[in-house]
Amino acid sequence: MSFLVNGVGGFSFPLPGLTVSAAGLPGRRDADLAVRRPTACVVRVSFHVRRARRRGYVRLYGTVAPAEVGALVGFQLLTPGRSTNEGGTIVKAGTASVSRFSRIIRVRHRGLYRALVKINDGAHVSNYSAPVLVR
Repeated sequence: MSFLVNGVGGFSFPLPGLTVSAAGLPGRRDADLAVRRPTACVVRVSFHVRRARRRGYVRLYGTVAPAEVGALVGFQLLTPGRSTNEGGTIVKAGTASVSRFSRIIRVRHRGLYRALVKINDGAHVSNYSAPVLVR
């Protein structure tokens, strides 16, 4: 590991995904420690449920902002202590700032569902939606 030291005794060293630096006066024990993370935007996920025409099926749909066309969406059934995957889809184009997803699934288990949008882009971070009740 390499350290960069400036003229007044401040130093910095790289860690994967972080930059750690300390700047203080020489001989000072409590150097100020600053940790900077690369800036990444967390996507906003809206999630809704609507009845489908066929009995026993529902449409799960929502939006992702900023737009992330091609991201994976997983629908999770929330139960006490764990969550189970109940299906998924891919995010499709919407507007310049918002993309969309939609899928009709058979309701095998009623309860709270949420959507997980998995982002593989380094500029954005994956996120969950607020839970919705499927009856």
